[in-house]
Amino acid sequence: MRRLRLTGTVRITGPDFWGRQSTLVIEPIVDQTDYRWLWRWKYGHDVSVTPKLFRVGGFLGRCVVLVHRVDGKTYRFHEAEHIIGWLHALGVRGVCIWLEDSDWPPYMCQAQLRREIKNLLIPQLPLKPYQPQRSILSTENGKPRTVSYAPDHLRGLIVKANVNYSDERVGHHALEFWGGVDEDNLMKVLSARTLGKPQLLWPLAWVASKWAGWKGQSKKIVWGPGLLGQPTPSICQELAEHKVVDAGLYSFAAPWDSFLAGTINGYRNNHELDIRQIRELSPHDNVLELRKSA
Repeated sequence: MRRLRLTGTVRITGPDFWGRQSTLVIEPIVDQTDYRWLWRWKYGHDVSVTPKLFRVGGFLGRCVVLVHRVDGKTYRFHEAEHIIGWLHALGVRGVCIWLEDSDWPPYMCQAQLRREIKNLLIPQLPLKPYQPQRSILSTENGKPRTVSYAPDHLRGLIVKANVNYSDERVGHHALEFWGGVDEDNLMKVLSARTLGKPQLLWPLAWVASKWAGWKGQSKKIVWGPGLLGQPTPSICQELAEHKVVDAGLYSFAAPWDSFLAGTINGYRNNHELDIRQIRELSPHDNVLELRKSA
């Protein structure tokens, strides 16, 4: 996999999760030898994006939030999993990101972001494959959830997502992040909707969908049928596709000049379990190999 260098600034403006106007900005770092991702949490102030910043947050804990605390004040970047993970997993390095007018990005804008950023990326020097030891984390918490990492190949990062709501309501999807990514598959997962819940909020969401400021956003959420909102098999499949986007965050476990090589396999995993596993895979004494690419 090669490092992808951003050659211009990308700006996307639109309603955030709450319907407020928000602008997402991604620009290249001037120093081309700097492979970091920076988050401009305040004008003139940047912090490196690492797993230490990842927290579960947002509405009902349904997103990953970048959290930075300075002088008793807390700064947040919500829905980070929709913006930074898959780009980093593709090899994008040396960028600075920030939000204007909101601490939530334009809602579910990842497909639009791919269309606007794709032609501004150029391949450069190879990144080094990073492979920690095999790791499996699980939690019961009512229902079993598992996520595993296997250092089984060196080409890129394969992500497998498995959704299971019992009976026939299951979904499975996989995508490999590497230099020759399947563009159709990538756009499919970036366009996949997220599940609306709890079901009690559906009437409120329906009313909001009639408001011009949130009409387009409501199409990015899928609601299960009936009073309980149980997902159908087709909805479960779409949810599995969406989870592949979230799993791009695992790539941040690797050092800046490297990429996480191997396979992530998640079964009913949530953001809390993902963050635990990402931190477990981050550099410490568990590294198996770190090779230079040919």
